[in-house]
Amino acid sequence: MKSSPDVYRYGLVIAACLFAILAGRISGAEATCLLLGIMVGSLYGGRYPSLLGVGISVLALDFFFLTPRQHFSIAPSAYPRLITFTIAAFIIRYLIQSRENQIRKNTKELRELIDFIPHHVLLLDPNGHLLEANQMVLDYTGRTLDQMKNIETGERIRRDIHPDDIKTANGKRKRSLSEGLPFEIERRALGKDEEYRWFLFRYKPLVDDSGAISRWICTATDIENMKREDERLRLVVDTTPAFIHSARQDGSVDYLNQRWLDYLGLSLESALDRRFEDSTKNIDPKTWAWNLVSTIHPEDLLLYSDQWNSIIRFCRSGEFEARIRRFDGQYRRFLFQVAPLCDKSGSVIKWYVSGTDIEDRKRAEEELRKREIDIASQLRLVIDTTPGLGWTAGPDGSADFLNRQWLEYSGLTIEEALGWGFLVTIHPDDFSRTMEDWQRALKTGDFFESECRIRRHDGEYRRFLFRGSPVQDSEGNIVKWIGINTDIEDHRRAEDALRASEESLRLIVDSIPGLIHAMGPSGEIEIVSRQVMDFFGKRFEEFGDWPALLHPDEYDSVLAIWRRSLETHEPVDIEHRVLRPDGTYTWVHSRGNALTDSKNRIVRWYYLITVIEERKKAEEKLRRSEAYLLEAQRLSQTGSFGCRLSTGEMIWSDETFRIFEYDFDINPTVEHIFRRVHPEDKALVQVYIDRAMSKAEDCDFECRLLLPDESVKHLHLVAHAIEDEAGSAEFLGAVIDITERKRVHEALRRSESYLLEGQRLTHTGSFGWSVPGKDPTYLSEECLRIFGFDPDRGLPTWEDRLQRVHAEDQAKWQKEIERAIQEKSGYEVDYRILLPCGTLKHIHVVGHPVLNESGDLVEFIGTAMDITERWMAEEALRENEHHLRQIIEAIPALIWCALPGEGKVIYANQRFCNYAGRTLDELLECKWSSLIHPDDTETTSRSWRHALKTGEPHEITHRLRRGDGEYRWFQTLAEPLRDRDNRITRWYGLNIEIDESKKMAEALRFTQAKLTRATQIATVAELSASIAHEINQPLAAVVANADACEMWLSTDSPNLERARLAIQRIIRDGNASAAVIQRIRALFKAETANKVALDMNEVIQEVLHLVSNELQRKRISVQVELSPELPVTLADRVQMQQLMINLVNNGIEAMDAMTNRSKQLLLRSESDDSSILIEVCDHGSGLVDLERVFEPFFTTKDKGMGIGLSICRSIVEAHEGNIWITRNKDQGTTFSFRLPVFAEELE
Repeated sequence: MKSSPDVYRYGLVIAACLFAILAGRISGAEATCLLLGIMVGSLYGGRYPSLLGVGISVLALDFFFLTPRQHFSIAPSAYPRLITFTIAAFIIRYLIQSRENQIRKNTKELRELIDFIPHHVLLLDPNGHLLEANQMVLDYTGRTLDQMKNIETGERIRRDIHPDDIKTANGKRKRSLSEGLPFEIERRALGKDEEYRWFLFRYKPLVDDSGAISRWICTATDIENMKREDERLRLVVDTTPAFIHSARQDGSVDYLNQRWLDYLGLSLESALDRRFEDSTKNIDPKTWAWNLVSTIHPEDLLLYSDQWNSIIRFCRSGEFEARIRRFDGQYRRFLFQVAPLCDKSGSVIKWYVSGTDIEDRKRAEEELRKREIDIASQLRLVIDTTPGLGWTAGPDGSADFLNRQWLEYSGLTIEEALGWGFLVTIHPDDFSRTMEDWQRALKTGDFFESECRIRRHDGEYRRFLFRGSPVQDSEGNIVKWIGINTDIEDHRRAEDALRASEESLRLIVDSIPGLIHAMGPSGEIEIVSRQVMDFFGKRFEEFGDWPALLHPDEYDSVLAIWRRSLETHEPVDIEHRVLRPDGTYTWVHSRGNALTDSKNRIVRWYYLITVIEERKKAEEKLRRSEAYLLEAQRLSQTGSFGCRLSTGEMIWSDETFRIFEYDFDINPTVEHIFRRVHPEDKALVQVYIDRAMSKAEDCDFECRLLLPDESVKHLHLVAHAIEDEAGSAEFLGAVIDITERKRVHEALRRSESYLLEGQRLTHTGSFGWSVPGKDPTYLSEECLRIFGFDPDRGLPTWEDRLQRVHAEDQAKWQKEIERAIQEKSGYEVDYRILLPCGTLKHIHVVGHPVLNESGDLVEFIGTAMDITERWMAEEALRENEHHLRQIIEAIPALIWCALPGEGKVIYANQRFCNYAGRTLDELLECKWSSLIHPDDTETTSRSWRHALKTGEPHEITHRLRRGDGEYRWFQTLAEPLRDRDNRITRWYGLNIEIDESKKMAEALRFTQAKLTRATQIATVAELSASIAHEINQPLAAVVANADACEMWLSTDSPNLERARLAIQRIIRDGNASAAVIQRIRALFKAETANKVALDMNEVIQEVLHLVSNELQRKRISVQVELSPELPVTLADRVQMQQLMINLVNNGIEAMDAMTNRSKQLLLRSESDDSSILIEVCDHGSGLVDLERVFEPFFTTKDKGMGIGLSICRSIVEAHEGNIWITRNKDQGTTFSFRLPVFAEELE
């Protein structure tokens, strides 16, 4: 509290004393009024004026200068009263002065703590005007607090805030202050060094109990280094491995990254030159993604122009492809992805384009398509060269494919034979039987086999063995039949010849160009053709162990099939591997039929072995190719499709089904595509499809899909038109899911905007200089500005730049340059430059060598960064760090730092070490519980563990052992420091010594007890009239009974019975008087409470009887609602009476000022299972500060001392109860207290 001028303070004390004397003369309570005057003088007068007030009050107490005495002699009877008053006056003055000293001390410590906060902190009023600022703010601005307060808020903002930030910051600040919401602002603030630095200002309101804003707290965080780091990110664009450029709103280019310039072999100035070649003079330069039209392939020029114009016209993202000429004249294909940068209203303010070199990918795709065509051709060749009439049929039995040998044999065209057209070649005699067998196989799904004669192209019929096998899907449904017709005409003739001549049969067998052999009925080898023996490299005798020729992997399966055929007489048809003479295994197709006699007994088995090694290799190659293609589609999210315009039939790959999210069992159509197309893109897709189908031309477009789950996919569709064998148009194409690429592109666009803005703020220039003469080849404007050169005067020479270097750094710089030239390596150096105006700058230079194809050093390119501010900031940071460490060591408290988790202490200040009498290492290694008083160890450890576990602030009071072994009281405070992820990284603690405060608090409690005693005496004085009435009644009864007793005894015949009754009444009334006197003595003597089983309803009735005169005098009506079954409580009757008298008097005094309505006082009692509740309700003016009414010396009355309710709380708490106050709904207040039920009553 600020001290007033001396005259004012002395005058205030004298006026307080005079007012107290006058109030005492009027009220008759001189001592109370004078003590209040001393309290006022001590609070507002200070040290010496308060002593004057004490002296005047002591003199005034015995009427030294007032009538009727008016002299300075002390009456002997006044000594106790005067001494008591003097002691009380000095105690009050001492307590108030101690409280004021403690407040000043706490205020000073709070101010030091705020100055210790490592942030700029300001305290503002609700209108935003400055009230307080910590030392960091004053040090940064170079002003005192008074100077800052004397400057108006608007003028201070204009002085200290960067002009570019004032408008935006002021608007947001005024709006947020009016709304009363927390907010943040980034702006640059001017320091005392006349340099602007970026700060993040955070504003948070403080509200009072009514919800109104009382203060604003503002913290400012220095983010200058973070802003500079953002600027460095702009350099990433030039080093990123992508071709990036940007264009203005109208499409004209304003920037190309270094990767583009290296590819084109141009500088940025020449690339942005608006002069065009004659071949493009009719093209508006604003329609191009850059101004180098001549680098676009002539065949792509018009398409590129249309697509770029379309993107700019519709203000949307897009992508397209074009071939761009490299600096060596070679064209390479690029995929350009375009995205607009829009403002808040959606208007395009800039275009960003990313180019990806897809030349290698295009070539790989073309190679893959060629390989697929080759595989298909080879597979068809294998099928067409198979020694048999191969065919496939649908589930209904109609033919859908016949190999070349089938067509050549029958002489039919493919159109004539497909479907059921092949039936015309079957012999009429065999037609019915063959169709019955075929229909039976179609119905049952069994393997089909039948013999019939087929007409050759020259009209001759030959006998064939029909074999067909069904192909089933995963559900067992037949999807296709695959079969082969084997010419058995010669076989039949051979059998006839066999019966005629065995020798003739062998000759025939040996002459057949195939691997043929025969077995007996039980499987023994009987005939082996010469081709078989040559193929296996064995003699006839060596074929007895023919199973040894089988591959181990197929040994068991082949023998099982062969044995089953011997038992069932079924033909053998199997593919397996056999051992060749060179030790290798070759794939063969073994087919065997049984020859039976007239009784259907097997006479012989005839086998034909066909080598199918090449076919197997082709099939495996085709299978791998298909697997690779399917996996490539899955990984690249690219599906393929085919569409035949004549029939509308479409074929989709598995990946296409997954992209469109359809089941694989549907028959895809164009309608299925439109069901998934986004409603906004349907019209555009329809145009592309209609144009492609009408003109049978290629199409390439992008669209979006809206899937059933409301998710959106971005697709890129490419289709190529071809003609089939009939001349009908077909489309083959691919559909690519580019959703992820779209997301990455959008993220890249945002990243580019951040990088561009960051680069603009880094104050970094770029340069290039040739090695032979050290002549500059390029210096950016920022580089020229940093070195203080005029851009209009051209590029400075090497000597000019050398002159700018500080004389002390020239040798270091030249040495580094010579080393880099000699080693053909980069260099990085810091040095100072001195401008002609005398400005000194710190520069950080990074240079990279550029070598030609021969490995010779051609030039150096690099960047020069002005790091003057960073250097100054680092110096200031080091100085501040040193200053901060000094502040920490100077703070009059024990400061420490601990890690999260187990709470291990890692730092303590020197004051802590001095207090503990140990070094820092000893202090950190010791067990901290050893420093805490044994009585406080458990509670302190439990509170600390709770703070570590929950992250809540730690606050506790305990005793710490000093180095000399003495324990002193400390208040320990600890707060966690959290990172951006809200994880605790450190605990910072502060131990404040409160030993003296503890002793003062103990003294205060002792003084409060004395004041309570004084109040009790005052209470007796106030109740003296009522007590006298209480005593008079039993004394009058004693006198009357004594007279009656004397009368009964003085007669001639004494009535002893009546005299005895009178004497008993005398004894009863005497005891009643003694009880009243005993209670009065208890008030005057500090006796221990005499707790008895007490009925509080009786106490309430006694108190109402005592104050009945006062209630009648002030016309207060009393309403009593007492519970008839109220349990007793264990309490002191006198103290309960004092408690109830204080509460009733408080209610009476609260209604003194009421004149316009009736005065009512309500007393209520009730109970529950474990306690009783007493309530005293008045209808007075009510109280404002309910939280402080029970504090000592707090009063809302003009004549009160502020200790009555404090005593009430002490009495209730001494009886293990609690007391509280509430506002009534209509008017007035209610005092309530609860006491425990007597234990025996509970039993």
